[in-house]
Amino acid sequence: MNRLASAAVSWIVIVVIMGARAASAQPDLVVQKTDVTVNKSGAGDVTYVGVTVHNNGSAAAGPFTLRVGASRGGASATSDLAVAGLPAGQSIVRTANFTGTTWTCGWGNADLHGTVAEQYETNNCASRNEYWIAMGPGNSHEETIGVVNPSLDTKQVLLTLATPPGWIVTVEPTQMTLAPEELRNALVRFIAPQDFGDQVDAALFCVYIGGTPGWMEWDFHLETPVPVESTTWGAVKALFVE
Repeated sequence: MNRLASAAVSWIVIVVIMGARAASAQPDLVVQKTDVTVNKSGAGDVTYVGVTVHNNGSAAAGPFTLRVGASRGGASATSDLAVAGLPAGQSIVRTANFTGTTWTCGWGNADLHGTVAEQYETNNCASRNEYWIAMGPGNSHEETIGVVNPSLDTKQVLLTLATPPGWIVTVEPTQMTLAPEELRNALVRFIAPQDFGDQVDAALFCVYIGGTPGWMEWDFHLETPVPVESTTWGAVKALFVE
């Protein structure tokens, strides 16, 4: 092969490689737990759920729908927000308002209708659930949580726990089949060890079988109650003694 032909072939190879790379460039819409905020206003009797969506991909995302939700045991509410698009490497923040201040969970699901072809479809959804629970040594406690399907497809979910050493923590049920937008209750039980005297964390994960649209998480902060006659509490009481 002469040099001219060889050069031509080389250029063809380069063009093909560049074309393949261009074709593989895709957006990647991401929502993580740290991207969700839940703020409550007692005066306005409203809960604000904010969700940040990142495009971590290598191409711009076209228009999509962000579903923002609030839930608790026995109830859920959603708000679908239109996003015109999101360039690669950029992020947007959207906030939805929900009546009442009893919501315990806020969550977001980017690209609700699956209109954006992404690099990964398993990181579109995340939630924030924070529980602070006071328990004495050897005591038990129960929490009813609401497990919601944030998508428009039927989902099978698996509930799994991350338990601190020495604790007995269970969840019932451990598996569910949820219709689109359905919410079902689960019961989480905690039994503290007899020598518990500090603060520990436990977590419950809701994993959607197949990976889409992501997963949800409940964070439980477990601590011993303040003894009534402790030095700190005694100092606080002294402020109100005439």
